[in-house]
Amino acid sequence: MAHVRLWLVVGLLASGALAASARVGAAETQVRPMAGVCSTTFSVQPSGEIAIDGTCQLTHLGTAEYHATQTVTPNPDGTVHITVTGFYTAANGDTLRSTLVGTGRFTGPSTVTFTTTETYAGGTGRFASATGVANDVGVASFTGPTTGASTYTTAGSISY
Repeated sequence: MAHVRLWLVVGLLASGALAASARVGAAETQVRPMAGVCSTTFSVQPSGEIAIDGTCQLTHLGTAEYHATQTVTPNPDGTVHITVTGFYTAANGDTLRSTLVGTGRFTGPSTVTFTTTETYAGGTGRFASATGVANDVGVASFTGPTTGASTYTTAGSISY
């Protein structure tokens, strides 16, 4: 009978520990608001891809560096289809991977306004299993034949 009680106690302790770890895990993956602003520069590479580098001020990352590669494809209606793959690096070195898909429209000879949907998918550190979606709105201006600058705002949610 003492063995049965011992196993019951061990079982209760184990289930309590599992429940506690599940609560900790749930806290780590809660949905949080994500917002911020980024300022970037870009350059069109010989391959046609666009290299993007910049600095952002983002919820959950603080001041972060941004590095990405963009492809642009003309649409029949005169807009451009935008696809971006990149990552943000927080001051502590944690990274957050993202992809953006959206549309750009020339509003002048050297200016493009754009809207994209940004999807967060993993990274390193606290963002290793991050997921989320945000909407980005911005403007890019060419400062030379293959170079330029851009700013955009982002608002959505992230879980990590």
